[in-house]
Amino acid sequence: MVDAQPAATGFRELRDREVDLLLGRRFEPFSDDEVKMEVLGQDRFVVVVGTGNRFARRKKLSLQELMEESWILYPTDNVIGAFIVEAFCKEGLQPPRKAVTTFSLHIRMHLLATGRFVTIMQESILRYNAKHWALKALPIKLSIPSVPLASFSLSSRTLSPAVDRFLEHTRELMKSNTKTPIERKALRIPS
Repeated sequence: MVDAQPAATGFRELRDREVDLLLGRRFEPFSDDEVKMEVLGQDRFVVVVGTGNRFARRKKLSLQELMEESWILYPTDNVIGAFIVEAFCKEGLQPPRKAVTTFSLHIRMHLLATGRFVTIMQESILRYNAKHWALKALPIKLSIPSVPLASFSLSSRTLSPAVDRFLEHTRELMKSNTKTPIERKALRIPS
């Protein structure tokens, strides 16, 4: 396994046959005859705080109410940062003052756990980190479209049985994450 940025590198890892399969988000329209994309699911953006944050128990909330909070944002010169700026603009707001700007999920999780920060992240990241880091999504509906979670492979290359099996398990995992909490419990899949 390697950490790669498929969109930023033009799928170099696939083309150079360093990897057989890439998993990632696709923020922009996709068209490449050499690379096959399979959408596995959708990932929406959510506003997140630590459970100790004063807004964590609120049932109703708006972005406007969070403007003076300490935010953790992505750099605005990349795709995720641009999506987040768009969310504020659609609400008639300027992006909030930045307390921290980082790509690092590790730093983001540590800061959120203190209860003093607010961020926007993908729901899939929250799903697998909420319990460990004591995080919670706030009841704010963002005006950002969901982003496809996808697999990418070379169109001209047959996947090995091991990679094909891995992809099959990934598809099942993605399907299970779209089920209700009761359905997940019945399947013994952590929420």
